[in-house]
Amino acid sequence: MRVPVWWLAVWILAPGCGTRGARTTEAGNAPAPAADVASASGGAPAAGAAAVEHEGEGPTPAERRLLLALARAAIDRRLAGENPPELDPSCITPYLAKPLACFVTLNTSDGDLRGCIGMFEAQTPLWENVMDRARAAAFADGRFPPVRAPELPGLVIDISILTTPQPFEFSSPEDLRDRLRPLVDGVILHSPWGSSTFLPQVWEDLPDREEFLGHLCRKHGAPERCWRDPELRVETYQAIVFSEHEHPPREGDWFALDASGRYRCTAPPADERRDGSAGAGGAGNDPEESTP
Repeated sequence: MRVPVWWLAVWILAPGCGTRGARTTEAGNAPAPAADVASASGGAPAAGAAAVEHEGEGPTPAERRLLLALARAAIDRRLAGENPPELDPSCITPYLAKPLACFVTLNTSDGDLRGCIGMFEAQTPLWENVMDRARAAAFADGRFPPVRAPELPGLVIDISILTTPQPFEFSSPEDLRDRLRPLVDGVILHSPWGSSTFLPQVWEDLPDREEFLGHLCRKHGAPERCWRDPELRVETYQAIVFSEHEHPPREGDWFALDASGRYRCTAPPADERRDGSAGAGGAGNDPEESTP
Protein backbone atom coordinates (compact mmCIF):
# COMPACT_ATOMS: atom_id res chain seq x y z
CA MET A 1 0.00 0.00 0.00
CA ARG A 2 1.31 3.41 -0.96
CA VAL A 3 1.59 5.71 2.06
CA PRO A 4 0.74 9.37 1.31
CA VAL A 5 3.60 11.81 1.80
CA TRP A 6 1.62 13.82 4.33
CA TRP A 7 1.07 10.66 6.40
CA LEU A 8 4.81 10.06 6.66
CA ALA A 9 5.09 13.43 8.37
CA VAL A 10 2.12 12.82 10.64
CA TRP A 11 3.49 9.38 11.60
CA ILE A 12 6.42 10.99 13.41
CA LEU A 13 4.46 13.73 15.17
CA ALA A 14 5.76 14.18 18.70
CA PRO A 15 3.42 13.48 21.61
CA GLY A 16 2.25 16.60 23.37
CA CYS A 17 -1.46 16.54 24.23
CA GLY A 18 -1.72 20.04 25.59
CA THR A 19 0.02 21.40 28.64
CA ARG A 20 -1.90 20.08 31.65
CA GLY A 21 -0.28 17.17 33.42
CA ALA A 22 1.93 15.84 30.62
CA ARG A 23 5.47 15.07 31.70
CA THR A 24 7.28 16.17 28.54
CA THR A 25 10.34 18.17 27.66
CA GLU A 26 9.80 21.65 26.31
CA ALA A 27 10.12 20.23 22.82
CA GLY A 28 7.88 17.29 23.60
CA ASN A 29 9.73 15.03 21.23
CA ALA A 30 9.13 11.58 22.69
CA PRO A 31 8.55 9.04 19.88
CA ALA A 32 5.00 7.97 19.17
CA PRO A 33 4.07 4.28 19.13
CA ALA A 34 4.14 2.68 15.68
CA ALA A 35 1.10 3.63 13.59
CA ASP A 36 -0.20 5.89 16.34
CA VAL A 37 0.43 9.55 17.01
CA ALA A 38 -0.26 11.26 20.30
CA SER A 39 -2.64 14.14 19.89
CA ALA A 40 -2.62 17.58 21.37
CA SER A 41 -5.77 17.52 23.41
CA GLY A 42 -5.41 19.89 26.33
CA GLY A 43 -7.02 18.30 29.34
CA ALA A 44 -10.72 17.73 29.80
CA PRO A 45 -12.87 19.66 27.33
CA ALA A 46 -15.33 22.18 28.69
CA ALA A 47 -19.00 21.35 28.67
CA GLY A 48 -19.45 22.80 25.17
CA ALA A 49 -16.57 20.91 23.61
CA ALA A 50 -18.84 18.36 21.98
CA ALA A 51 -20.10 21.14 19.71
CA VAL A 52 -16.77 21.41 17.87
CA GLU A 53 -17.67 21.72 14.19
CA HIS A 54 -17.43 18.72 11.91
CA GLU A 55 -18.70 18.43 8.36
CA GLY A 56 -21.57 16.00 7.92
CA GLU A 57 -23.54 13.87 10.31
CA GLY A 58 -21.83 12.34 13.30
CA PRO A 59 -22.72 9.46 15.60
CA THR A 60 -26.07 9.48 17.34
CA PRO A 61 -26.18 9.80 21.14
CA ALA A 62 -26.79 6.04 21.32
CA GLU A 63 -23.71 5.34 19.17
CA ARG A 64 -21.63 7.75 21.24
CA ARG A 65 -22.49 5.94 24.47
CA LEU A 66 -21.58 2.62 22.89
CA LEU A 67 -18.22 3.93 21.61
CA LEU A 68 -17.38 5.34 25.04
CA ALA A 69 -18.36 2.04 26.66
CA LEU A 70 -16.14 0.13 24.22
CA ALA A 71 -13.19 2.42 25.00
CA ARG A 72 -13.56 1.92 28.74
CA ALA A 73 -14.15 -1.82 28.46
CA ALA A 74 -11.08 -2.23 26.24
CA ILE A 75 -8.91 -0.64 28.95
CA ASP A 76 -10.63 -2.46 31.81
CA ARG A 77 -10.27 -5.87 30.16
CA ARG A 78 -6.61 -5.21 29.34
CA LEU A 79 -5.99 -4.48 33.02
CA ALA A 80 -7.66 -7.81 33.83
CA GLY A 81 -5.46 -9.64 31.32
CA GLU A 82 -8.39 -10.24 28.95
CA ASN A 83 -8.95 -9.58 25.26
CA PRO A 84 -10.91 -6.52 24.10
CA PRO A 85 -14.68 -6.94 24.09
CA GLU A 86 -16.36 -8.30 20.98
CA LEU A 87 -19.28 -6.57 19.34
CA ASP A 88 -22.30 -8.56 18.22
CA PRO A 89 -23.43 -7.77 14.65
CA SER A 90 -26.69 -6.47 16.13
CA CYS A 91 -24.67 -3.55 17.55
CA ILE A 92 -22.78 -2.51 14.42
CA THR A 93 -24.60 0.35 12.74
CA PRO A 94 -23.46 1.51 9.28
CA TYR A 95 -21.83 4.53 10.91
CA LEU A 96 -19.82 2.42 13.38
CA ALA A 97 -18.70 0.20 10.50
CA LYS A 98 -17.08 3.10 8.63
CA PRO A 99 -13.26 3.25 8.63
CA LEU A 100 -13.09 6.61 10.42
CA ALA A 101 -9.95 7.97 12.09
CA CYS A 102 -10.11 8.94 15.73
CA PHE A 103 -8.19 10.02 18.82
CA VAL A 104 -8.94 8.88 22.36
CA THR A 105 -8.02 11.11 25.30
CA LEU A 106 -7.91 10.16 28.98
CA ASN A 107 -8.24 12.94 31.56
CA THR A 108 -8.20 12.86 35.33
CA SER A 109 -11.18 14.15 37.29
CA ASP A 110 -9.19 17.38 37.77
CA GLY A 111 -8.87 17.84 34.02
CA ASP A 112 -5.21 16.83 33.74
CA LEU A 113 -4.14 14.81 30.76
CA ARG A 114 -3.44 11.13 31.45
CA GLY A 115 -3.00 9.80 27.91
CA CYS A 116 -3.93 10.61 24.33
CA ILE A 117 -3.27 8.63 21.16
CA GLY A 118 -4.82 8.74 17.70
CA MET A 119 -4.45 8.30 13.98
CA PHE A 120 -5.30 10.35 10.91
CA GLU A 121 -5.85 7.34 8.68
CA ALA A 122 -8.06 4.33 9.35
CA GLN A 123 -8.26 0.93 7.68
CA THR A 124 -10.62 -0.74 10.18
CA PRO A 125 -14.13 0.13 11.45
CA LEU A 126 -14.56 3.04 13.82
CA TRP A 127 -15.65 0.81 16.72
CA GLU A 128 -12.41 -1.18 16.46
CA ASN A 129 -10.30 1.97 16.08
CA VAL A 130 -11.78 3.42 19.24
CA MET A 131 -10.80 0.35 21.27
CA ASP A 132 -7.28 0.29 19.78
CA ARG A 133 -6.70 3.99 20.46
CA ALA A 134 -8.13 3.69 23.98
CA ARG A 135 -5.68 0.93 24.88
CA ALA A 136 -2.83 2.86 23.30
CA ALA A 137 -3.74 6.01 25.24
CA ALA A 138 -3.85 4.04 28.50
CA PHE A 139 -0.75 1.90 28.05
CA ALA A 140 1.43 3.26 25.20
CA ASP A 141 1.60 7.05 25.65
CA GLY A 142 5.31 7.42 26.45
CA ARG A 143 4.78 10.58 28.48
CA PHE A 144 2.95 8.71 31.21
CA PRO A 145 3.27 5.43 33.08
CA PRO A 146 0.66 2.85 32.08
CA VAL A 147 -2.76 3.34 33.65
CA ARG A 148 -3.26 1.22 36.80
CA ALA A 149 -6.51 -0.47 37.74
CA PRO A 150 -7.24 1.82 40.75
CA GLU A 151 -7.00 4.88 38.47
CA LEU A 152 -9.50 3.84 35.83
CA PRO A 153 -12.74 4.68 37.70
CA GLY A 154 -11.49 8.26 38.14
CA LEU A 155 -10.54 8.82 34.50
CA VAL A 156 -12.81 10.53 31.96
CA ILE A 157 -12.70 9.34 28.35
CA ASP A 158 -13.07 11.66 25.35
CA ILE A 159 -13.31 10.54 21.73
CA SER A 160 -12.51 12.73 18.71
CA ILE A 161 -13.66 11.51 15.28
CA LEU A 162 -11.63 13.25 12.59
CA THR A 163 -12.04 14.41 9.03
CA THR A 164 -9.17 13.85 6.59
CA PRO A 165 -6.52 16.61 6.89
CA GLN A 166 -6.56 19.04 3.97
CA PRO A 167 -3.86 21.49 2.81
CA PHE A 168 -4.45 24.98 4.18
CA GLU A 169 -3.38 27.68 1.73
CA PHE A 170 -2.32 31.08 3.05
CA SER A 171 -0.54 34.10 1.63
CA SER A 172 1.41 35.25 4.70
CA PRO A 173 1.92 34.39 8.38
CA GLU A 174 -0.68 36.99 9.26
CA ASP A 175 -3.14 35.44 6.80
CA LEU A 176 -2.56 32.03 8.40
CA ARG A 177 -3.07 33.44 11.89
CA ASP A 178 -6.23 35.35 11.02
CA ARG A 179 -7.99 32.61 9.03
CA LEU A 180 -7.63 29.73 11.47
CA ARG A 181 -10.95 29.01 13.21
CA PRO A 182 -10.69 28.49 16.98
CA LEU A 183 -12.60 25.45 18.28
CA VAL A 184 -13.18 24.34 14.67
CA ASP A 185 -9.81 23.68 13.06
CA GLY A 186 -7.36 21.07 14.20
CA VAL A 187 -3.96 22.15 12.88
CA ILE A 188 -0.92 20.24 11.61
CA LEU A 189 2.27 22.26 11.14
CA HIS A 190 5.06 20.95 8.90
CA SER A 191 8.18 23.08 9.42
CA PRO A 192 11.88 22.51 8.66
CA TRP A 193 12.17 21.27 12.28
CA GLY A 194 9.47 18.60 12.07
CA SER A 195 5.69 18.26 12.40
CA SER A 196 3.09 18.47 15.16
CA THR A 197 -0.66 18.75 15.63
CA PHE A 198 -3.24 20.15 18.03
CA LEU A 199 -6.82 18.88 18.09
CA PRO A 200 -9.60 21.49 17.76
CA GLN A 201 -10.40 21.43 21.49
CA VAL A 202 -6.89 22.66 22.37
CA TRP A 203 -8.17 26.11 21.42
CA GLU A 204 -10.00 26.05 24.78
CA ASP A 205 -6.63 26.19 26.58
CA LEU A 206 -4.90 28.37 23.96
CA PRO A 207 -7.53 30.74 22.50
CA ASP A 208 -4.99 33.31 21.29
CA ARG A 209 -4.00 32.41 17.71
CA GLU A 210 -0.34 33.40 18.03
CA GLU A 211 0.01 31.58 21.34
CA PHE A 212 -1.67 28.50 19.81
CA LEU A 213 0.73 28.50 16.87
CA GLY A 214 3.72 29.19 19.11
CA HIS A 215 2.96 26.22 21.35
CA LEU A 216 2.40 24.04 18.29
CA CYS A 217 5.84 25.04 16.98
CA ARG A 218 7.49 24.27 20.31
CA LYS A 219 5.73 20.92 20.41
CA HIS A 220 7.99 19.56 17.67
CA GLY A 221 11.13 21.31 18.87
CA ALA A 222 10.93 24.36 16.61
CA PRO A 223 11.35 28.01 17.59
CA GLU A 224 8.16 29.57 18.87
CA ARG A 225 7.83 31.67 15.72
CA CYS A 226 8.31 28.80 13.27
CA TRP A 227 4.82 29.53 11.95
CA ARG A 228 6.36 32.54 10.23
CA ASP A 229 8.94 30.41 8.36
CA PRO A 230 8.55 30.69 4.56
CA GLU A 231 8.86 26.90 4.20
CA LEU A 232 5.96 26.18 6.55
CA ARG A 233 3.17 23.90 5.32
CA VAL A 234 -0.14 23.65 7.14
CA GLU A 235 -3.03 21.18 7.11
CA THR A 236 -6.31 21.50 8.94
CA TYR A 237 -9.01 19.03 9.92
CA GLN A 238 -12.18 19.03 12.01
CA ALA A 239 -13.46 16.73 14.73
CA ILE A 240 -16.60 15.56 16.43
CA VAL A 241 -15.63 15.51 20.10
CA PHE A 242 -17.69 13.84 22.82
CA SER A 243 -17.04 12.75 26.36
CA GLU A 244 -18.36 10.62 29.18
CA HIS A 245 -19.26 13.93 30.83
CA GLU A 246 -21.91 14.58 28.16
CA HIS A 247 -22.84 10.94 27.53
CA PRO A 248 -22.66 9.03 30.82
CA PRO A 249 -23.65 5.35 31.01
CA ARG A 250 -27.38 4.61 31.28
CA GLU A 251 -28.88 1.78 33.26
CA GLY A 252 -30.70 -0.59 30.92
CA ASP A 253 -29.18 0.98 27.79
CA TRP A 254 -29.55 -0.59 24.33
CA PHE A 255 -26.27 -2.51 24.70
CA ALA A 256 -24.90 -4.77 27.44
CA LEU A 257 -21.68 -6.72 27.98
CA ASP A 258 -22.36 -10.40 28.63
CA ALA A 259 -20.27 -12.89 30.62
CA SER A 260 -18.39 -14.01 27.50
CA GLY A 261 -17.05 -10.49 26.85
CA ARG A 262 -19.39 -9.72 23.97
CA TYR A 263 -21.64 -6.66 23.68
CA ARG A 264 -25.16 -7.53 22.60
CA CYS A 265 -27.69 -4.96 21.52
CA THR A 266 -31.38 -4.27 21.14
CA ALA A 267 -32.85 -1.38 19.16
CA PRO A 268 -31.58 2.05 20.23
CA PRO A 269 -34.12 4.36 21.87
CA ALA A 270 -36.63 5.61 19.30
CA ASP A 271 -35.59 9.24 19.75
CA GLU A 272 -31.93 8.35 19.09
CA ARG A 273 -32.32 6.60 15.74
CA ARG A 274 -31.38 8.37 12.55
CA ASP A 275 -34.78 7.93 10.93
CA GLY A 276 -36.93 6.60 13.77
CA SER A 277 -37.16 3.12 12.25
CA ALA A 278 -37.23 0.05 14.45
CA GLY A 279 -34.61 -2.66 14.73
CA ALA A 280 -31.07 -2.99 15.91
CA GLY A 281 -27.93 -3.06 13.81
CA GLY A 282 -28.16 0.51 12.59
CA ALA A 283 -31.78 1.54 13.00
CA GLY A 284 -32.03 2.77 9.44
CA ASN A 285 -28.58 4.33 9.08
CA ASP A 286 -27.63 5.08 5.49
CA PRO A 287 -23.85 4.92 5.14
CA GLU A 288 -23.94 7.43 2.31
CA GLU A 289 -25.65 9.98 4.55
CA SER A 290 -23.58 9.62 7.71
CA THR A 291 -20.08 10.34 6.48
CA PRO A 292 -18.45 12.98 8.71
